Amino acid sequence: MHACGIPWNDASGERLRKWLGIDVPSFYDQSRFAIIPMGFCYPGRDNGGDKPPRRECALNWLDSVLEKLESVQLKLLVGQYAQRHFLGGCRKRSLTDA
Repeated sequence: MHACGIPWNDASGERLRKWLGIDVPSFYDQSRFAIIPMGFCYPGRDNGGDKPPRRECALNWLDSVLEKLESVQLKLLVGQYAQRHFLGGCRKRSLTDA
């Protein structure tokens, strides 16, 4: 994603689209899908990867963005931070389990 500016434009995106049974144009169709980050603020880098999302950014932006989305039929909580935020103590070991 960082190289081209397109989210999920890598092997993990290919796996996700295959799992959902959709093609690339459908996945990036904004009338069908919303790709929403947890933090809305770049947290910086640490130990070779990005730091965790900054909690205050999610608290300031996430709920207001989700409120504006109409008729959400499915939320995919990809990643430990999304699962922790939305599922709390009910989260599972993996995305597949969740």
